[in-house]
Amino acid sequence: MKRFLKTITGKISVIFLCMAVFLIVSIIVSSSFAGRTYMQRLIESEQKNLDLYVKSMDTSLNMFESSLFYLPYNNDGMIKLEQVENGMDVEDGEYWQ
Repeated sequence: MKRFLKTITGKISVIFLCMAVFLIVSIIVSSSFAGRTYMQRLIESEQKNLDLYVKSMDTSLNMFESSLFYLPYNNDGMIKLEQVENGMDVEDGEYWQ
């Protein structure tokens, strides 16, 4: 083995082997870092999308709630009932049963 390392082929082989190990280690480290960065950005993006959907749903539910709240007051039957309660005349021929 000592004899192999003293030859020019042995020295070149050791240099290429060291370079290959360094390259493989650097690729593994950089891919691990890139993977973590990608997952972090993906999580942030999904969190922003989720926040947007929550705000949209909240707005929709608030609109739905307000429309349900005012629905009975915009009904013709409710208007006539309020007229009767307030002593206003109801049109002839209409009776509440």
